[in-house]
Amino acid sequence: MIFPLVTYIFSLKFQFFALSSLIVPGSGELFLKEKKGEYFIYPDILFLSFYRVFNFLAKRDNQNAKIFACQYAKANFSQEEKYFNLLEIYSSNEEYNEDVLRDARNLFPDDPEKQKEYWRKNGYFGNNAWHWENDSLRLNYFRKRREVRNKKMISSFFLSGSILLRISSFFNCLFLNKNKNLSLEFLPWAFKISYNF
Repeated sequence: MIFPLVTYIFSLKFQFFALSSLIVPGSGELFLKEKKGEYFIYPDILFLSFYRVFNFLAKRDNQNAKIFACQYAKANFSQEEKYFNLLEIYSSNEEYNEDVLRDARNLFPDDPEKQKEYWRKNGYFGNNAWHWENDSLRLNYFRKRREVRNKKMISSFFLSGSILLRISSFFNCLFLNKNKNLSLEFLPWAFKISYNF
């Protein structure tokens, strides 16, 4: 009775080490007195820092791009992202509405009422109207928005790196717990599993 209980408590302890690595990568290794836990912690700090920086820059630049669109195309700042994506493509809401009307005619060729309903529902009118003064301003806006997308993509790479560190640290702890002779090592170009006889 006592032996299974002790085994269960030890297994819980080992599970805790592995689970702690999912929260802070490398912490499980440090609990197990493995120095290589540091190799997980320092890159994670860097990855999360860069993620926060690029995420902040993307949000700030997106706000600036929207302000630019409001200033030079009289856009509605409170609209959703889809609206601001359309401002990159169309010089005005009228140009976009023409495309919507064309789609409505293709979808409902014999029903003018449904065409009008579709046009009213999917078009932009009134306060949501926009008109770029010239194409160079619209292209400038497009470049600003492209920069925002690039920064979001870079921040997502750093977040993915941080998640991968947690997963690899978790499995490393499981290997260390199962057998002290068995170890898993992550190299820049590959990973190595070692067994000491």
